[in-house]
Amino acid sequence: MTYITVDVPKEIDDAPGILQPKDKVTIIRVDDVSVFPARDSKKVYISDNIAMKSNKNMMIIYVTPGTIDFEGTAEGEADSTAIIQKLAGSHPGYALPIAEFMANNLNQNLAAVIEFCDGSTPLLFGSACAPLKLVPNVKGSKGDASSTFEMSSIVKGPCIAHYGGTLTLATDNEIAADDVTPSVAEGTGRYVIPDDNAAANPVTSLDDAVKGMVITLVGSGGTHPSTITAAATEFILEGGVTWTSTDGAEITFEVFAAGVFIERSRA
Repeated sequence: MTYITVDVPKEIDDAPGILQPKDKVTIIRVDDVSVFPARDSKKVYISDNIAMKSNKNMMIIYVTPGTIDFEGTAEGEADSTAIIQKLAGSHPGYALPIAEFMANNLNQNLAAVIEFCDGSTPLLFGSACAPLKLVPNVKGSKGDASSTFEMSSIVKGPCIAHYGGTLTLATDNEIAADDVTPSVAEGTGRYVIPDDNAAANPVTSLDDAVKGMVITLVGSGGTHPSTITAAATEFILEGGVTWTSTDGAEITFEVFAAGVFIERSRA
């Protein structure tokens, strides 16, 4: 469906302009991405997951609360106007891990995701064709030190995206063996089904799910891989096709309501 001109009223929230980022930024090396999913026809929302290459993960950087700034500024002449995206923040101190992060990502093509405390859709900065470059800055004064960074588009590109997919991190959430109603209390993210199930019991629900969450289940194989079937009435599977948690298999659901999980994609 293409964009149709519509009114844009004030949001219902008492203070719709307040958008408090969480104290972290997820950094993505563009060269480590196998697939950057396309935006929808309205040119802003990305519903599918950013797929990483084998054994490649995204990185989380702690950012001092209240220091994240971002902007998307239009640049260019008539008929060639596009957006330069920028994201900045501050990390306390200049310990070895942040120093190594800055040194090893200085000339990399990057993208970044910020999440919000109220559950608003995360924002994605950068893309395959309009990546970000890191500009680090270390400051020390009167016994205090901080490592600030700015990431900015190297070429003009699209507007800042709303990202509805999940994040591939070095440590995913783990599900207990033989748990047929695993908890997703950690929220939007990836949950690994282990390879040591005692029986091939189907997953029938997701405990602690909240509307709007996006959950990716990741298979590990084993002798008795878990399944999700059309008979599990809380799961709405595309085409009613059963999913099996073979090694590396993934399936992503959006929590539509309590006990209603709609398949978005699988791989």
